[in-house]
Amino acid sequence: MRILDAAEKAAGQGAGKESDPFWKNTSRQMLLYAISALYGATGNVTVEDIVRFVTTAPTKRPTTPEELQQVEKSFAFRTLKQFDTDPVCEVPADVKKAVNNYWALQYTALAEKTRSSILIHVTSSLNRFATGMLRKCFCDKTTIVPEMSFAGKIILLAFPVLTMNEEAIVAQQLFQFLWMRAVESRNGLGEQFSERPVFLFVDEFHYFVHKYWDTFMSTCRDSRCAVIAMTQSLPTLYAQLGKDSDDFVDGLTGKFTGGIIFHLNSCSRSNKWAMELIGKGIKIRKTVTHSVTSGMNTNRGGSQASTNEGWHKSEGTNSGTSEQEYEADLLSANYFATELKTGGPKNNFEVTGVWFSAGAQFQEPIPGTSSNVLLATFTQQ
Repeated sequence: MRILDAAEKAAGQGAGKESDPFWKNTSRQMLLYAISALYGATGNVTVEDIVRFVTTAPTKRPTTPEELQQVEKSFAFRTLKQFDTDPVCEVPADVKKAVNNYWALQYTALAEKTRSSILIHVTSSLNRFATGMLRKCFCDKTTIVPEMSFAGKIILLAFPVLTMNEEAIVAQQLFQFLWMRAVESRNGLGEQFSERPVFLFVDEFHYFVHKYWDTFMSTCRDSRCAVIAMTQSLPTLYAQLGKDSDDFVDGLTGKFTGGIIFHLNSCSRSNKWAMELIGKGIKIRKTVTHSVTSGMNTNRGGSQASTNEGWHKSEGTNSGTSEQEYEADLLSANYFATELKTGGPKNNFEVTGVWFSAGAQFQEPIPGTSSNVLLATFTQQ
């Protein structure tokens, strides 16, 4: 069900919102017991067989010989009989008991409307894997598995979104999810499969982000995995994950402890977030004053006996310097919209970005900022 949920949300059906837990849990229950029965009976599980099994499963206990004869012809009944009497793959006794109990008692006891709703939910979710590219990649012969990365292989998912549309998003999110689960569990494998560092490189991250990313980012370092994710702006992540996703996005971005690099961006929300992330600091405001004064006074007077005449001139200058400490943003939001290079001939084929890394001690940080803020330069040639 995790895979089906991811597929629905990748295709836009989930809209970033959790579905009703009842339908999710009952659908998961149906899938679990159908897959267990198929795997035990035949050793093989396909989407076609799952759909065939759940759609032919008896909905009530037969009460006449004719009804029993009809039930015995069904694919589900024949699979369950082989699962009981002649399984290809042995399953634990408790699993066998749970499977038989579900299909013989619980499933038949459901109300008709409830049972049909669960069935429609399961079959409609599986339908996208019945034909086309998704069937070929995920439901046909297995030619590639995520664990190949542990042997040094680089797996490139060539599913362009602009030409394959939602199927490309579904395919990449599903393989990405399977790869994450494989990476998280590889510490239980032999040293030759757990020691080699691996990486996950994701461009246009907003297309492929899903809720499991938060869990993976919390544990991937223990599995020697580095993650590089690139996206256009912060709002694109909120839009992809839907309403009320602010806490999730904020928590996810906070787990990129190796650093976040901000390039030139016209998104005010992203730039304000970058400004707040880098934080405030103490700056010094220097004030210089300079004044010049001048003046002239004259006087004239007299009497019958004598006269008096004179003048006085004065000039002066006054200079002063004062400094004042104040708290301010270390980099303004406008800096990320105006001061960074975007490459090409006019920028000497250089792209610059502000690299923020919590706890870092860069030797040459951006002047006027803290030691964990660096102006990084990337050459295009």
